[in-house]
Amino acid sequence: HEVFNPAVFPYKRMTVMDAVDDEGVLHVQPSRPHELPVEGNRLLPGRDPFFASVVVDLEKGALIPLPTPAAGLRLLSYEATPSRPLRFLIDSAENLYVIAASGGRHRLIYLVDAPQRYFAGPLLPPQGQTVRLGDLPPVPAVPRRLRKEAERVLRHIGLRPTAGAEYLDVLNRLVGYFRDFSIAPLDEDDGSTSLYLRIALSQRGVCRHRSYAFFITALAAGIPVRYVENELHVFVEVYIPSVGTQPGYWRRINLGGAPLSQRVMGGESRVAYQEKGGDPFERPPQFRQGRAPTVSGLPRRQPGSRGGTGGDRDGG
Repeated sequence: HEVFNPAVFPYKRMTVMDAVDDEGVLHVQPSRPHELPVEGNRLLPGRDPFFASVVVDLEKGALIPLPTPAAGLRLLSYEATPSRPLRFLIDSAENLYVIAASGGRHRLIYLVDAPQRYFAGPLLPPQGQTVRLGDLPPVPAVPRRLRKEAERVLRHIGLRPTAGAEYLDVLNRLVGYFRDFSIAPLDEDDGSTSLYLRIALSQRGVCRHRSYAFFITALAAGIPVRYVENELHVFVEVYIPSVGTQPGYWRRINLGGAPLSQRVMGGESRVAYQEKGGDPFERPPQFRQGRAPTVSGLPRRQPGSRGGTGGDRDGG
């Protein structure tokens, strides 16, 4: 269901997780969501606007989740029908929520903007300084068992993520490895190997498998990372730290997935978002060949554009 205009198919953020527990289950870090202010309809340089239109069933005092087009968004304005004041909150993984003093079904239209560099383009400015893994902010703890397994996977890939290792080199090699998956069933579970190791070492699976294994591996390497899902696709986000005058930001990465036939609900009435730049990561053959055979209901392309989500559609 495409609720944004311009459309971000297939990268709508519905549920985002940023930590993992002892059993390998992903979750949001325990924290209290904080208020997201309404900033007014003033677009800032380097950011693009997105309108959302959804029907929500509000419940008195309850946090109702809302989809978002990107991390790093600002809430510019909103309109509810029937009209009522609303509050908006955001958690550690930038899941967005709306809360009201009373319940009822409402049509909610909200305008946000998001940084263009979240979607595509160079990760750092030209002549940017080298970023080391030790320059990254702290990440949530990885449980001991999973950490040992992730260290095995990192050795298998040929990586030694020390504090002095170059971040973008480690990141690119991780992306290349987890994009180079075959769309094939996992081995049968005989109880001797965890789901994480079965996925990561076999290099098999669809979008949810490779994103799950990437998440744990990147977290163990000291990389701030998120697992993002919607009703069609799963992808990841990683943090790019500040360099010079450029503040840090989160970057979307598509790792590919199964070539399923897809249908976009509400897409025909939307214009496809055009990314400002390309995909700077490794694109192995397995990733480039993983296109959906048919997609119906796609948003309209803007004149001169290459498609719904630029060069990042492969493997979606």
